[in-house]
Amino acid sequence: MTMYSHEFLHDLPVSMAGFLKDVQYAVRTVVPDADVILYGSRARGDARFVSEWDFLILVNQPVSWSLVKAL
Repeated sequence: MTMYSHEFLHDLPVSMAGFLKDVQYAVRTVVPDADVILYGSRARGDARFVSEWDFLILVNQPVSWSLVKAL
């Protein structure tokens, strides 16, 4: 499950929507059932060009340093 809706992705520029899908794919390559949540200014739609990307990744397993590094 991803916490942004398909409508959200539909309203984004193609490159940004593709980037979000790539992030989700990369995370789920490491943890297949992970939830990827975009939050902050990018999710609100008031980001500036230099704004960072804020992601919360929820997993249903113990988190080790090796998992953190893999993500």
